[in-house]
Amino acid sequence: VKDKLISSASEPSTTDTIEKLTNCNISTATDTYYDNKDGTLLTADKKPDTTALAAGNQKKKDLEQIKKDNVPVYARLPASPMRQAANDIIKKLLDQAQELKQQELGAQAAIAADNAAISAKIQSALFSEAQEELNKENAKGNWGAVCTHASTTKANFLTSVAVTAICLCQSTDGANANCGHNLNTQWSSGTNDNGEKIQKAWPLIKTACEKRKPPERITSNTIRATIAQFKSRLGLSLAHKTTSKPLILGETSGSTCDGAAATLCIDYTDALETGGKGITWLNHLDQAADLVDNATGTAAHLKLLATQQKQLVSQAVQAYTFCPICCYSSRDNNAPDTTARHRGQTRTSRKGVQ
Repeated sequence: VKDKLISSASEPSTTDTIEKLTNCNISTATDTYYDNKDGTLLTADKKPDTTALAAGNQKKKDLEQIKKDNVPVYARLPASPMRQAANDIIKKLLDQAQELKQQELGAQAAIAADNAAISAKIQSALFSEAQEELNKENAKGNWGAVCTHASTTKANFLTSVAVTAICLCQSTDGANANCGHNLNTQWSSGTNDNGEKIQKAWPLIKTACEKRKPPERITSNTIRATIAQFKSRLGLSLAHKTTSKPLILGETSGSTCDGAAATLCIDYTDALETGGKGITWLNHLDQAADLVDNATGTAAHLKLLATQQKQLVSQAVQAYTFCPICCYSSRDNNAPDTTARHRGQTRTSRKGVQ
């Protein structure tokens, strides 16, 4: 189940976005900030923090090595009012990126929580509890004690899809190969007192089910389609064509379901009438579908955050790239070569952040 649920991964991650904006911020920072973060790199006793200073200097050296087409991406810009203006813009963008990071973390946590709940709901629908497999201890007793409205076992035809399948595929009066698998055993009286028939039947039914191609992803549509398909089967394959009990699943030659080969069916009439117990596993699937819708909406929000991150980086690059052009515009002898700039090579020799 888990590998077919919605991913909470974000591409790009805000961690990558913040790193790029931080690099632009360093390259346009004031000289005092660039040197020692405005004198804030201090130890508890107000002395220069040599470790932090060394890390900062290493970071600056690392930035010098980041190149594209052999051109520095984060070249340090010369002091000017335009550099300060660019830095003001980039700092605001960096603050926005930090806000996006919190939204991203919240969205990822929400998807993870929804996925865990979806998995638990689907497992509960299958096995009557949030476990990976059917526990035979939860479905002990004769066919009537597990597969009828009178059942008091934890896993029964109202609480477990797996048990429902076993009820429909293992008859009480013969070793019939029902449901397209090799389940040639008889669920006769007393043979399931310790869950033996349940333990034998489920692996065979599961193997037969796994031969069918599963959906690539679990979506709310696939879950609701499964629910609709189940409901559409109620009342079909009834030889007596009765209208008095249209809520029967399986085959019967009369109007009763007792597990015999000719009456191997499940009667949901009492469960679905007003005041009835209802079908618990069906409710779990409904809830799982709603949770998938929630996770899908959150995943769409993650994609929006990714788009916003790209926009922040693009704006930072524009501020960083536009700055040297303005810086040199007031210096006739240092004006950039427009032709070279269109080739991505000004006298400052820099490339845009990717």
